[in-house]
Amino acid sequence: QGRRHNRATSWASSPCHAESSSDFEAKWHEMFEQVFVNIPSIYFPYREYTPELKDNIIHFKVNNEIQKENIEIQKRDILEFLRNHFDHAIEDLVITSDQTFIPKKIIYDQKDKFENFAEENPNFVDFVKILNLHMS
Repeated sequence: QGRRHNRATSWASSPCHAESSSDFEAKWHEMFEQVFVNIPSIYFPYREYTPELKDNIIHFKVNNEIQKENIEIQKRDILEFLRNHFDHAIEDLVITSDQTFIPKKIIYDQKDKFENFAEENPNFVDFVKILNLHMS
């Protein structure tokens, strides 16, 4: 256990920490594309999300219990991939449900696209009003 503690401490305080973090992010997204591509309730809202890696434990936040269950089912595949392709010292994946956590809004139709674009670009609403455009 002393070795594990030292490894976690040295990883967090080493100058390579940012590089290791970006390596983790790259391997996480590579794994995510393979494991979750056929699970739309996880794939679309979380494909740009990177969980936190702290002391060799991955902390993944989800919005609800159904998402948590869907990820739990894939936990073995997630850990196997990351241990083989990133760091064999990864110990666990902890999934927490937090209803206030929203990773990314899913856009279903034209109205959602409009609302999302308007949220990101507040001046767009004024532009639409000036041109007297209507969403059908």
